[in-house]
Amino acid sequence: MRQKVLMIIGLLIFFTSCNNTGNNATTSKTDTAKVQTSAPANSLPDISGYYRLPETGCDIALTITKEKSGYKYFFKGEHLDLEGIALVSLEQKECYVTFDGPIGNTPPKTVSGLFEGKTLTIQNEGNASNQYHYFTDCDEKYLVFTKE
Repeated sequence: MRQKVLMIIGLLIFFTSCNNTGNNATTSKTDTAKVQTSAPANSLPDISGYYRLPETGCDIALTITKEKSGYKYFFKGEHLDLEGIALVSLEQKECYVTFDGPIGNTPPKTVSGLFEGKTLTIQNEGNASNQYHYFTDCDEKYLVFTKE
């Protein structure tokens, strides 16, 4: 009886894995196209521009440029010079920007922020059970970049 159960489980795994076409390569260009075409093009806001933090003692500027394949980001600061791909997605009428590449003073990570109007809010620090700190030059828990 146990062999039959194991055989059925094995067959289920086999058949569900056969539905996978193998096109799940995780390259930034593929992800950019998938995310940015997941909603109608006219419903995605144009996030390109120059963003600054308010006067908080944290000197980081964010530039997002629009290219043929999507968006590219550039973080510049006193101890910071980073670039990568910015992905835009709509989730339940909220617009998120995901920065795919190096973020802050940490190894490459993927970090998302909420885009509303002319602001982009990124959670900079975690909590006791999920500890992280992306931009160590900034002590604020949330960084609110404003488009100029």
